[in-house]
Parts: sequence; structure tokens; C-alpha cells
Amino acid sequence: MYRSDSDNRRDVFRWMCALLILSLALLMLPAPLLAEAPADNRVSVAESGERAEWTEEGKEWYLAEGCTAGGFETWVLIQNPGEEEADVTLTFQGVEGLHRGPELKLPPGHRTTVNVAETCPDLWDVSTKITSSEPVISERAMYWNNRTGGHNSVGATSPSRVWYLAEGCTAGGFETWVLIQNPGEEEASVTLSYLGPDGSHPGPTISLPPGSRRSVNVADNSPGWWEISTKVTSDKPVIAARSMYWNGREGGHSSPGVTTPQEEWYLAEGCTEGGFETWVLIQNPGEEEAGVTLSFQGVEGLHTGPELKIPPGHRTTINVAETCPDWWDVSTKVVSDKPVIAERSMYFNERTGGHNSAGVTTPQEEWYLAEGCTAGGFETWVLMQNPGEEEASVTLSYLGPDGSHPGPTLSLPPGSRRSVNIADNSPGLWEISTKVTSDKPVIAERSTYWNGRSGGHNSPGRQRGETVIPDTTKVLNSSTLAELESVSSGGGTLTFKKSTGQLDSLLKGDVIVCGVTDNTPYGLLRKVTSKKTQGGKVIVDTEDGFLEEAVNRGTLNVEQNLNSDDLVSATALVDGVHIEDGGNSGGGLKFTVSEDIDLDGAKLSGSVTFEQEFDLNARIDFNPLRPWDPPSLEEMTFTTTTKEEANLKLSGEVPIEVKAEKEIVRYNFAPIIVPGLPVVVIPTVTVKLGANGKVSANMETNVTQKAEVTAGLSYTGGLWNTISGHKSEFSFDSPTLSADKASAKAYVKPQLSLLLYGIVGPYAGIEGYLSMYANPDANPWWRLYGGLKGDVGVELRVFSKVIASYSETVFDWKQVLAQAEGGEDDTGRIYWDGTELFPFNSGFTGDGGTSRSKVSPPEGHLYLHANSWYLSGCQVAWSTDDAVDLSGYDRLCVEWCNTGKSNGNNESHLIAATNSHDRQENQSTTDKLTRTSSFDRRVDHLDVSHINEPRYIRVHARDNDWWDAGTNSKLYVYRVWLEPVNR
Repeated sequence: MYRSDSDNRRDVFRWMCALLILSLALLMLPAPLLAEAPADNRVSVAESGERAEWTEEGKEWYLAEGCTAGGFETWVLIQNPGEEEADVTLTFQGVEGLHRGPELKLPPGHRTTVNVAETCPDLWDVSTKITSSEPVISERAMYWNNRTGGHNSVGATSPSRVWYLAEGCTAGGFETWVLIQNPGEEEASVTLSYLGPDGSHPGPTISLPPGSRRSVNVADNSPGWWEISTKVTSDKPVIAARSMYWNGREGGHSSPGVTTPQEEWYLAEGCTEGGFETWVLIQNPGEEEAGVTLSFQGVEGLHTGPELKIPPGHRTTINVAETCPDWWDVSTKVVSDKPVIAERSMYFNERTGGHNSAGVTTPQEEWYLAEGCTAGGFETWVLMQNPGEEEASVTLSYLGPDGSHPGPTLSLPPGSRRSVNIADNSPGLWEISTKVTSDKPVIAERSTYWNGRSGGHNSPGRQRGETVIPDTTKVLNSSTLAELESVSSGGGTLTFKKSTGQLDSLLKGDVIVCGVTDNTPYGLLRKVTSKKTQGGKVIVDTEDGFLEEAVNRGTLNVEQNLNSDDLVSATALVDGVHIEDGGNSGGGLKFTVSEDIDLDGAKLSGSVTFEQEFDLNARIDFNPLRPWDPPSLEEMTFTTTTKEEANLKLSGEVPIEVKAEKEIVRYNFAPIIVPGLPVVVIPTVTVKLGANGKVSANMETNVTQKAEVTAGLSYTGGLWNTISGHKSEFSFDSPTLSADKASAKAYVKPQLSLLLYGIVGPYAGIEGYLSMYANPDANPWWRLYGGLKGDVGVELRVFSKVIASYSETVFDWKQVLAQAEGGEDDTGRIYWDGTELFPFNSGFTGDGGTSRSKVSPPEGHLYLHANSWYLSGCQVAWSTDDAVDLSGYDRLCVEWCNTGKSNGNNESHLIAATNSHDRQENQSTTDKLTRTSSFDRRVDHLDVSHINEPRYIRVHARDNDWWDAGTNSKLYVYRVWLEPVNR
């Protein structure tokens, strides 16, 4: 039978789109969903070795900075304030990976010092990880130039995916370095962004191998800035710190990053007398303007400081001497109506020396300071700030290699600050740590100087991170649970067969908590509203409880790799899929697909290996200076990572016309039970499969894919941040293609949800898709696209009754996987559905405009400055040469950022207009999306589903009063694209 070219094109395109729909559906499916599950085998994570705990901080410490080359010394200081001997192990991380460090025993009430060069000599980049059997305190001190310079930093107790560093300068001979440590077992993708007085600037993205450390010179991206802050985001937990040097490295200071913006900050140290300078640095990483007020505390009490407004995405600096000149002792309190970050930098001896510290957010009655020395020309001072309204009685005690030494007790009036010279009580000690205890909450820091104060360093104190459970929280004991007869639907009423001692003491307002039992398959977190006895039975009525009510202070960590051992139930809706038995217990899940799977004429076979993991971290805390404020959720992070490898074969002849979406599976994993105060977490998954297109196919091909996708959200101090990362490899046997104009898309949307006590909590859905477009009139005439979209949300009903739930698209990524021969690649032109939309290399002319200049694109993206093109005063960053037919498209999308001034005069527009070169916007029919002020790199969407005509697409920046945006706007456009209907 004779077949024309058009017939061949139609058949091949049918093949290709059927491949998309059928192969992708199985590529992305979690393996256990497609087979019968084993019997109920509930496990506690603690029993199976996974991490599920209320963390006792101080057993792990991370110190990102360190150097033992080029005249640098690095010392690690460890203080054991407890009553038990601590077994301590140090591990060092460099650019090339891990180095085993010393193991030592640290008696209670002692302090020790470790010289990093004894294990890792001549390393320019070295980080430290400390693990201990008992809670300890750790800092790191560094010296250089024969100890004319030095800095110090307290360690971090846990990695994070978001870090803030308020201080920084790359002008006037200053160097600023960001140090990033990856203590994990997986590569981390880390992105830096910078904030200054004029807004934000994009920084580099780097890959950080597991167990390694990297240094980033801020000046490489943002040279010549007097004021610059840094935000670090990562798809895997890392540690971030910052070091600064000046005057040819004559002086320097360092500070760890901060994970949580707050509305109150305390800075105990400060001096504006005797050649000292004190500067307060405030970073606003949020999306709203912050109203900030400073107040200063000295020996004689409070002094009112300046009030200022800090735009979103900006940093500002305050010279304390402008309010409090010639003060030997001055502390600072920063209060803001929006969450911010605060640090303090000090310089002395005509800036031969200096030191820096991040602020602390909560006064405490106990502080620990690991570093200190009163021998060899060293001075060590402890600085104490009382921000409260009552006098505090403060006692210091000192710990050295030989044990503890008593220190002074002093009275600290409300709103005042005092300095204590440790040498007054303990002179001539090379190693000395400090413990500060007080009957009222205070702030404590330590400053150390040497060589006649040519150098110095400083660090805030740390607390022991113990979990605090109030007396009103009642964890039901075994005797009480044995009497539990029933729980009503919804958990509102609990009926006990008879009373127990614990039930006798139960009061209205108490919070009841328990783990998994036959009557409580999801656990319980309930607040008592009433209690009565009826017929010998005890009936307790309750309402929803919250973790903020059950815990005053604590950090919850749940980390789980979901595998076959944890599976409780699964319902599969696809026949012919089988779990492979043997040798796979506790590991990744593998299933095979037999050739008898018939999908409308297509046959599918092959195998898929699948792994999924998630992390859930939450920190609850309270401010002891505000007993009227209840404990609140301060931080929460939820991430999920999916890894899969698939090898599939598709063959057959398939006519297909489809536009559908359906749920194909639902399954449950075993409850994860956090011991102590029981928290019950149950992972569940639902999966939907969808496709749209009209194609048919003759085909036989092999498909291989490897993918790793991370998606998540982080809540810190009132701010939400997205977490994302993706790697994908895709290959298949390419056919000889020809086809009529057509299109098709297939996608699968698995969603992981965590049930907390049976209530929906965090969830994450990842849509993976393949799509193909063909047009015989275009060049290239066909293209195959692959994409990933991640949506994450957090329902906070269990965590907080104050904070609203939140959801966000954390990434929306698409790239060309393959195309017909002879077409230009994406560095020259972009085609969408066969239409050349965005000619990267062509300039614009008209209406007096000048030709657009082109800047080298980073990482393959287009990178244009708004000031490079003027069109009748309107600054165009990107525009199509011709009108684009928007019929059949749903959304016009742009990935962009604006690093200009954050004020009402800075606007960014995404426009679909009937005319291309208008002097005034109202001369054309226009649909537009507008963002006011500066903003970080993000994706925005404009609804164009109602437009059924050609439109010119452009992106521009403008002044609110004039088209000429002048110096207000710096607009960067990375990509623009259209999404079809039923995407």
C-alpha cells in the first residue's frame, strides 16, 4: 500500500506521543503502589534506626570556617558543662572530602582545645564536625599574620537549607567570604543572593559534594559594595558562615549564619570610647518594608536610638556612636514590625583589629561561652545585658583543663549592661570557658583581645537546647491506656472503663498525648474541655490540641527513607506489575512490568527502581521576658526527595485520543512514632495520571531515565522559603520522524502527604511530564520537551493555631530533550509549538530607540539589563519581533528578577499588547502583570486563556510616574514561555 510523506508523519507522531503518555506514566510511579502490600507491620522509627526525636542540642556541632595554610591557625574549643564525661569525636571536611580527627574524653566541668593543623596541615579550606555522647558547647578560633589578626565563631548545632548573613563589604579594601560546609551524604546545590542598600543581586549557584567545604568570594559577583548581606539557600542541609578581612588582612572577623529572622534582637557587646567603633547591621530578607527601632543600654540604663524603615530585600547600617558617643559599655536592642536579621561589628586600634557577632533573639537564665584565655597577653571579657524590667542577680563560673573555678556574682539593674574581666578571678589561664547563670533572663557575650588589642574576637553565648514540657501536658501512661475503651469519631470524646491516678489528676486545659494503640491508630493530641464520671466510667471531652500547647521549647526531627519494610497497605489499579522479591528488604523498591500489559494496542515491559525520603523539622520556643506570650512555632522545614531509575520497552500500534486525569493509586506507610512526647507521623501517597493529545502510533523503542527531585518549604521567623533541586537523565531510541502539525503531553502527579495524629500536615506533589510539538513549516519541525513542576504546601493545624497554612510552586522547569536535525539550538532561537517566539540575537529599532545590547548569559540563560534598550523612554528587556497567536494557550510565563530600588517608583511588567511600539501604554489593548519594587528571581504567570488573537509579548521596567525607569530598576529576564490549555 502506498504511503505518502504526510501518512508517515502522522504515524510516527502517533508513535511518539503514545510513547510519551505510556512511558512517563510508569517512569514516575512509586514501585510499591503497583503491587499487593505486605501485611500490617507497624514499626517505630526509633526501633528501626531512623531518626525521629525531640533533639537534645549540643551533641553535634558544625564549624564551617577553618584554614591551616598561609600562616593561619585554627583551634577548636570544646566545653563540657554537664555532669557526665563526654566522648567527643572530631571530623574535618575539606575541598576533597573527609579527614578523621581525634577522639577524646572530656570530663564534666572541663574545657579542652584542639589544634586542627595536627590532623589537617596546610589546608586552605577546612570545616569541622563534632559529635559527642553528652551535650557540649563548641567554638572555633583562628589567628594569622603571626597573631596580629584573628576571629572566632560559635558553632551551629544543625544544618539548614536557608541561612542569612547580615554583614558584608567588598569596597575600601574589605574582603567578604561565605564559607559553606556540606556535612551530609549527598551533593548539595547551593545558591547565594546578595542584598544591599539598593536591593538584591543574584549570586552564584554551586555544587557541593558530600563531606566537603567551599569558599565563595562575594566580590566575584558584587564588587565595590560598602554594605552587602547574603542569603544562602540549598536543596540539602548545609552550614554557612562568613569571614571578612581588611587592610591587607591586617584584621578580620567572622560569624556563623542565622536561620531565623526575628522581630527582636539583642547585642550585648558594644563600645564607642577609646578608639572603638560599633556598627549595627540589619538585613530585611522579607517581601515587606520593616519598621525598625533601636535602643541602647549602658551602665546607667536605657537610651532611645533611631527609628528607620528598611525596604524589602535591603540591608542598612547604623553607627552607634551617632546616638551614644564615648560609651565604654553599650548594648543594643533591635525591635522590628517585620522579621529581620541583626549583627554587630566593632573595630578598634585604628581598625587594626575588629570583631563581629550575630545577635541573639531570646534572653535566658543560663549561657555558655567555650573560648577564653587570660595568659600570654590575652584579655577575656564577659559582657552581660539585662533587657528586662527587673534587677538580675548574675553568677559566673569558669571551666578549664583542670576543672571549674568560681567567679563573681553581681547585680544587673533593669535595662543596663556590665562587663566582667575574667582575669580578675582567674589570671594566667591559657584555656578557660565561662558559664553564666542568672535569676532573671539576660544576654551574655564574650570578647577576647591580645597583643595590646591589636587583634580581637567575639562570640555570643549559647544555651543548652533542652526540651521543655509543661506540667499541663499529660502523656498517657500504660495503665491509663489499658483502660481506654473507645474514642469517638473525630477524637472528641474519650471513654475510659475506670479511673486511674493519671485520670484523677486530669484538669480542664490539659493536653493529652499518646502514641499508636488499637483505639488510637493515629495517636492523640487533644486538649481537655471537660471530665465527668458516669456509671463508673470516666468520660473526657476534648478539642483539637496543638504542639505549641504541648511543648514550651523543643526541636522535632523526623527523617525517613520510605521502603518496602514500612509499607502497610497499597491499592494498585494497573495489572501486570510485580514487586521483585529477594534481597530488597529495607532498600529501594523495584518492580517489573510484564509484556502482557496491553494499553490500547501498545505493550509495555521493563523495570523501575524507586526510592523516596522526607525530612520534617520543627522548632517551638518562647521568650521568658514575655510570659504572657505562649510558645510559638519558630521554624519548620519539610522536604521530600525522590530518586528513580527506569528501563522500559514500548511496542505496538496505538491510535489514541485522550484528555483525562484520574487517580491511579493510594497507599499508606507505617506510623512513625517520635519517642518521649509521642508525635505520630503517617506518610501517605496518592498518584494521579493525566494526558492530553490526539495521536496514533507504530512504535518499538527503549526508554531509560534517571531522576532525582527535591521539593520543600521552609518557615523561619515568619518568612517562607522554597526549596528545590532536580537532576534528570533521559534517553530513548530515536526513530526517523515525519508528521503533521500536532501536539501531545503526558504527566503524572504523585503527592506525598504526612498525616500528624491523623490530620493532614505537610504535602508535596511533583508533576513530571513529557511533551512534543511538531510543525512541518518550522525549523526544526519537531521538538521533544521534558519538564518538572513541584508544588509544596503545609497545613499547620497540628503545629500552630496562629500561623496560616501555606503552599507554593517551588519550581517549574522545562527543557528541550531532543529535536529534528537542522534546527538552531536554544542559544540562538526558541521555538514553541513550531513558532519562533523570542529571537535572542536580534536588536530593536524604531521611535528613536537604540539597538539593544546583549550581555553574556549565565548558565545558558538570556541575561539582559533593562537600561540596555530604550524605546520612547520605555525600557524594554525582552520583546517579540512579531505578534504571537495566543489561541489555545493558558498562561504566559516569565522567570525574572528586579534588583533595583525597592520603592513605589520601580515597576516591572509582563505585557501582551496588540501594538508593538507604543509611546503610551493605553494606545493598545493590553493584558499585563505588574510587580512593584525589587524582587528575587522567581516565576510569574499572566492568564491569557481569554485571548484569541495575536499579541506582541514584551517585558519592561518603568518608573511609576514616567516611562523612563532611570536608576530605579535593574530588570533581569531569564526566560519567557507559553503554557498550552490543559497543560
